Amino acid sequence: MYPYALLVTAFFFFKLIDFSLTKKKYQPTHPTQNNVIIAFSLILLFMSAFRHGVGWDYYAYYWTILLDLETNITSRGELITESIVKLAHTNSEPLIYFIINSSICLILITKTIKDYSEDQWMSIFLFTCFPLFFLNSLSVVRFFSALAIVFFAARYIAKGSIIKYLICILVASMLHSSAVIGIAMYFLSRVNLTPVRIFILALISTSLSTAANFYASSYFPQYAVYTEKTTTQEGTLAIYFFAALLLGCTIFHKQITKTHESKIHFNCFVFGFLIYLAFYGQGTMSHRLSLYGTIFSLLIFPKLINTAFRQTNTYIKTIIYISLTAIFFYSIDVGKETYIPYRTIFEKY
Repeated sequence: MYPYALLVTAFFFFKLIDFSLTKKKYQPTHPTQNNVIIAFSLILLFMSAFRHGVGWDYYAYYWTILLDLETNITSRGELITESIVKLAHTNSEPLIYFIINSSICLILITKTIKDYSEDQWMSIFLFTCFPLFFLNSLSVVRFFSALAIVFFAARYIAKGSIIKYLICILVASMLHSSAVIGIAMYFLSRVNLTPVRIFILALISTSLSTAANFYASSYFPQYAVYTEKTTTQEGTLAIYFFAALLLGCTIFHKQITKTHESKIHFNCFVFGFLIYLAFYGQGTMSHRLSLYGTIFSLLIFPKLINTAFRQTNTYIKTIIYISLTAIFFYSIDVGKETYIPYRTIFEKY
């Protein structure tokens, strides 16, 4: 458990350094020293890239690469994934695969947070501590590479560069084919989503649960296993966080969607929430596929906090940091078979 404790300690250490370097009274949207937050992101990158035996699917990737096995990792026509696996196998070093995917994931997510978040530290800490993000990325590796590309590509929706956006979706789909859902997200991102329309869409999504299951199983049979109901579903409780976030954003809808970019981010988040509702209770499909939209909570959550709690911002954020820290260690404890012990490649022998 201590490496994770060191990670959280490092976060607050670098945040303190950043606060000192600004040399001004704290403000909700005060400028962040880019190099400082990048330093923390590099720690996340190291923990992700150089781990050994950490993550639910780690050994599935490890043995697929080392023994050149035919598994679902290499049998879905995902050309970039197959190329990286081949490169790692040719060099007899699975580490290559994890370094490349971890770099894609952490660099693009950090870049997007730096470019668009009102509070970069809160965004990166939410990514670190919320169980569906960083901890989840240690298991569903290539999925998070595709997710990071789609997250990054949203800037092209805001800029009206549809060709660049589609190129990013194409590249992401060659890492994980589920990224094609980004095409559907594009169309919803352009809609004027009022609170009433969101409520209606939520009702429709809930009623289409059975149809969504049938469609996914019929046209994407390789993902049918993810729609099977289980008694233990990771991420099931996350919908309450996303629902509360959506409720808060609808209350402060005008402020949250004030800029064109923030409107796109909010719409993408709503898209993810609707996917979550459509597949809710159907295995891991709900929270996994919906991540293409709910990942935008990294951007809209700090914006909501800054909007709703201007007078008590510092106190509320302190409570949030404490709560996220508790959630982080609770998630690790619950999933200790997956995350404990944390080892690096330098300790595998």
